[in-house]
Amino acid sequence: MAGGQASFAAGNSAQATNDGAFVWADSETGTPFGSTTTNQFNVRANGGVRFVTAGAGMTLDGQSVLTGNSSVLSAVVTNNQAGVTLSNMTVSGSLTLPAIPTVYAGSSSLLYADGNYNFFAGAGAGDYLAASGVNANTAVGFRALYGNYGGNYNTAEGCQALYVNNVGSYNTALGYQALAHSTTYSANTAVGYEALNQLNAGGGNIALGPNAGYNLVSGTNNIYLGNWGITGESGVIRIGDVQTKTYIAGVIQAPSVTTITITGGADLAEPFSISATEQTVAEGAVVVIDEANPGQLKLTDRPYDTRVAGVISGANGIHPGIQMQQQGLLEGGKNVALTGRVYVQADASNGAIKPGDLLTTSGTPGRAMKVSDHVRAQGAILGKAMTGLLHGQGMVLVLVTLQ
Repeated sequence: MAGGQASFAAGNSAQATNDGAFVWADSETGTPFGSTTTNQFNVRANGGVRFVTAGAGMTLDGQSVLTGNSSVLSAVVTNNQAGVTLSNMTVSGSLTLPAIPTVYAGSSSLLYADGNYNFFAGAGAGDYLAASGVNANTAVGFRALYGNYGGNYNTAEGCQALYVNNVGSYNTALGYQALAHSTTYSANTAVGYEALNQLNAGGGNIALGPNAGYNLVSGTNNIYLGNWGITGESGVIRIGDVQTKTYIAGVIQAPSVTTITITGGADLAEPFSISATEQTVAEGAVVVIDEANPGQLKLTDRPYDTRVAGVISGANGIHPGIQMQQQGLLEGGKNVALTGRVYVQADASNGAIKPGDLLTTSGTPGRAMKVSDHVRAQGAILGKAMTGLLHGQGMVLVLVTLQ
């Protein structure tokens, strides 16, 4: 039905009700198909649309849509439309984009790449990259590398990673707000949720793990593995925070250091197998070499024993600071303090023990006593008392120095 002036209608249920309208409908039944405004071209073709131009191409509002024998769609937005929705679009072959392609979502750029090898993806990511002239920056995530205008070779992946960096270069930030407050410094590496989050002055820092190096505000050349770090420090390595043991396999190269501080114990110990005995071998017991069982130790049971080997470590809560062993060959047993400070089970029956007295083995199994015969004590000295014991039996802090 053609009801409008200078209109045309053809096909099943075609209705050209507006002036100058062209309506063509296919064979679909039960659904009228009509024009909606004047001078409108309307087609319903459920079987598809074909245009054969013999290579002449097609233009739309003066814009080339298909040119030559190409099937490349080169223009889709026309007639001042506010936006175009693309769904289920498949591109086969190559897709040629402008020299500086940018995809916008609303008023924010969403995807960008340029000839300087900059790339970002995410709302607000690298917002200043397009006009800055910087090189080789990659930003992925909401406002990742948001403020960068002068930094080069940065990589930021994660929401607000390297958020306020503006001129720093060679930084790598992976994770939510990793290196979020760094502005001008370079060569930092942060991997993990809020890793190096507070850093705003310093370069060459490495942080791995959630909140690794979070507390560092200013400092250089620090390494944090699972550790929050300290506000201002440089040249520090911090590994772990709540761990109780550290295992390092292989050979440690170049072990020369200025200072090593051990806070978990006070003696140097090595594990030894202890020969079976009817008595309990407890912490603080004095042990000697067991001649009947090579490589093993046993409780001392005689005074001035030149086989004295050390003290079972761990009495009164003082644990080994360093424990030496070789897995598969020399391991297992009880830790025996070979040097350092340790509490020892003592017996004052041979005389009251005062700080500074030399100690040796006693006739009481597992206990030390004061040296009163210095000739017999040669080769049987356990160490030097640091606390006293006036009478009876008890614990004495001894500085183990076998001699």
